[in-house]
Amino acid sequence: MLLSSQAERNWEGLCSVLEDVLEDQSHRQLLALELGSGTGQHVMRFAQKMPFVTWQPSDIKDEALNRFVSGPSRSDHYSKSADGIVGPKPGPGANPSTLH
Repeated sequence: MLLSSQAERNWEGLCSVLEDVLEDQSHRQLLALELGSGTGQHVMRFAQKMPFVTWQPSDIKDEALNRFVSGPSRSDHYSKSADGIVGPKPGPGANPSTLH
């Protein structure tokens, strides 16, 4: 498992800001896209602290995403854009011009 000491040091501050911003939304089920997930430490901590949010990791590097999803289902959830960004596949009815 790849770990980042910097991510381990700063996750609480980032999470605190997110909790303050999302406090009034805790009665809803939210979706959030984390950009540049890297080791995945932040998204895992955020998911533990804010269970009302479904977190979607993304990263420009395939090897980073392989830490989150592996096996045949990976292609069902992730796609790689023309500019090399790997992230979640757009859902039905998504407007491709707004997916950047």
